[in-house]
Amino acid sequence: MERNQLTMIVFGIIMLVISFIMFGMVLDSVDTLLSWTGAGGTTLEDFTGLPAIVTISPLLIFIGLLAGGGWLTFSGIRGATSGGSKRASSNLH
Repeated sequence: MERNQLTMIVFGIIMLVISFIMFGMVLDSVDTLLSWTGAGGTTLEDFTGLPAIVTISPLLIFIGLLAGGGWLTFSGIRGATSGGSKRASSNLH
């Protein structure tokens, strides 16, 4: 296993772990934002489209981190099992 494949596997797993650890904290922050009340009784509902953006962003970020971490891990494992760049370079002749 080359160093590059091992690095991809490690970074992919780190991304997956970080996404699961931070998801609860992000949801708590979104709940705080949605219940925010400003001066004069202003709420988040007074801003056009902002509640929808605040509500959907954690899901988009979570899916992006899962996809990125999964892709990195899969690429690292696939490269390690197929022989890495040595096999790919032998097909060039």
